[in-house]
Amino acid sequence: MALITSYWGLDGLIIFMAFMITAYLYMTRKFKYWKKRGVLELTPTPFFGNFMECLFLKKAPAYFLKEIYEETKGLPYVGFYVLDKPFLLIRDRELVKNILVKDFNYFSDRYNTADPNDRIGYANLFFIRNPTWKAIRTKLTPFFTSGKMKKMFDLMLICVKNLDEYLESLNLDGKGKTLEVRDITARFTTDIIGSTAYGLDVNSFKDPDAEFRRYGKMIFQYDTIRGFEMLAIFFLPTIVRLTKIKMFGKEPTEFLRKVFWETLSQRMKSGVKRNDLIDILIELKNNNNDKEFKDFTFDGDDLLAQAASFFSAGFETSSTTTSFALYELAIQPELQNTLRKEILEALEKSNGKITYDMAWSLPYLDMVISETLRMYPPLGYVNRVAMETYKVPEYNLVIEKGTPCYIPMLGLHYDPEYFPNPNKFDPERFNEENKRNRPSCVYFPFGEGPHACIGNRFGLLQAKLTLLIILSKYEVTPSEKTSIPVEIDPRGAMTAPLNGVIYLNFRKVNVTTNCINHIFKFDGDDLMAQAASFFSAGFETSAVPIAFTLYELALHPEIQNTVRNEMLQVLDDSNGKITYDMIMSLPYLDTVVFEILRMYPPLSFLNRMTMQTYKVPNSDLVLEKGTPIYIPMLGLHYDPEYFPDPYKFDPERFNEQNKHNRPSCVYLPFGEGPHACIGTRFGLILIKLTLIKILSKYEVIPCEKTLIPMVIEQGSTMTSSLNGVIYLNMREINTIN
Repeated sequence: MALITSYWGLDGLIIFMAFMITAYLYMTRKFKYWKKRGVLELTPTPFFGNFMECLFLKKAPAYFLKEIYEETKGLPYVGFYVLDKPFLLIRDRELVKNILVKDFNYFSDRYNTADPNDRIGYANLFFIRNPTWKAIRTKLTPFFTSGKMKKMFDLMLICVKNLDEYLESLNLDGKGKTLEVRDITARFTTDIIGSTAYGLDVNSFKDPDAEFRRYGKMIFQYDTIRGFEMLAIFFLPTIVRLTKIKMFGKEPTEFLRKVFWETLSQRMKSGVKRNDLIDILIELKNNNNDKEFKDFTFDGDDLLAQAASFFSAGFETSSTTTSFALYELAIQPELQNTLRKEILEALEKSNGKITYDMAWSLPYLDMVISETLRMYPPLGYVNRVAMETYKVPEYNLVIEKGTPCYIPMLGLHYDPEYFPNPNKFDPERFNEENKRNRPSCVYFPFGEGPHACIGNRFGLLQAKLTLLIILSKYEVTPSEKTSIPVEIDPRGAMTAPLNGVIYLNFRKVNVTTNCINHIFKFDGDDLMAQAASFFSAGFETSAVPIAFTLYELALHPEIQNTVRNEMLQVLDDSNGKITYDMIMSLPYLDTVVFEILRMYPPLSFLNRMTMQTYKVPNSDLVLEKGTPIYIPMLGLHYDPEYFPDPYKFDPERFNEQNKHNRPSCVYLPFGEGPHACIGTRFGLILIKLTLIKILSKYEVIPCEKTLIPMVIEQGSTMTSSLNGVIYLNMREINTIN
């Protein structure tokens, strides 16, 4: 006989149903918590609350909170549930300011937590509770002062040199190569953290499998398990305590413990000073007599926790920010060019030397990084927990002690009220005027108030150095592996690209001199550069039109004979001597060359960039500063309104009457205005001289290898025949019977 009925199966079903009903009632007992207090709440789902998509790692928490923010416009706050626990989302910026700054004493702790028994994860500034937090922060603040960072700058420059040498070793000339950007930036930040925090020469560019790099990847590589662990740390503290989740993971924790104590021990024995974090921690360890610490000591894993948090925070935030910045600059090359120009000018002024002061004196670089942090803040939300019951000023709401309050940073960063057209990457949002006109507490990528990130200037300096060294020498562009738009990984508590990768093409910049190594002056390689540009411009823009001219004349023998007769007559008048005046007195040859340059201009488009906002005359259009403008020269040259039957080779288009009747600015093979090619006349003389030497003695006709019609090479920026070749048959005139 069964326990309840006559059947075990039925008993089991009853027990299961009773369990589910009990669980349902328990997990929904707090639902309507906010409704009872007059607060709009999102309708929760039993067992999951409003957090189901995040729990199943289908949506990143920052974007979940952003959606709530956007769907509840006009409200000061909104209630939602994580499992069965009531959370409060803060929308009103004045209330944001109260919680983060003015009434900080009511909200002095974050809600996120690590396991208190995991001292490396818990006993650092990001997790430990007040008042211990305040005392530790006071002790560590000197490490991040401007003076201390200046002393560490030489250590950082060694890492800059390693990055520079690594990129040089990849041979990125020509078309360049597709590289995984986040791997490069993460290696760089790993090297800097290893040097400035642990006193180690990591050089993960020479050894991509270096322990520091390998374990850093393990901490922030979001597979399903690691993704849920990080989610629990930021939203589910009870699960963290029950499951003993380690903030850094088991293997990275053991590695950090081993390398830290080895370094600390060696440093204490040698007495060597490097002006790094280890020096400060040794000092704190040796003077650990402060009675402010009740549950903390500057020794053991508590001491290690400070170096470990520095490793994790500095590693992830800087490398990800830099990767996103390069991604956006690759998509908007005009912004990239503006930034590169600023960098090169600064390097020119500093004799090619990267200095601490120079890194902080680049306003457009600051704007680019600030805009990147607006669109991709490392942690897209801020959280606090009410330490005491708190009456919300000007609202009929009391926040009870222990209530988690989440501020949707990403929602504020994408609010069109504060950032018009928020999905557009626009560094000008952070020029001085726009910053001045923007209200406070709507942009805070490093947090706000006493809990703001202690190392934000250090992180910014890492990002600046990375962009400075890369963009001074390389152009980044999208490749076939680049995801546009970028996809955000839903498994990460931190903002990261999908699977942690961003692919871009890196190509060495050939249009500028290497300002890292020298100032621009008319000496040495700078002087040679003028000759080099003369060679490249003269070679390409003259040789190709000559070849196209011979091709068209071979297809049109009657035109070839006309131009030859003109040449021979002039040569006869000058006793066979080619002179400058003779070259300039061949009107039919001029029309032939001009028609070739219409059909085959060396560079078939012109481009400019607006240096200031420009109102287009007789139009409502305003071109914003930095907008790229392209003029389709080839389109104008083939427009039948200006050149009837445009695909026909017809030199008569350029006789005096037709030139006079044609409007201006529809034919511009050498450009137009102040930027017109400075070597136009030289190029024309070179073309004419070559044609005179050939056509005065030889006839050109098609051969079996001649492509008819002409096929243009599609992989070239300059106008060129397919594969760069044109085959013709050439015969001496005196061999013709």
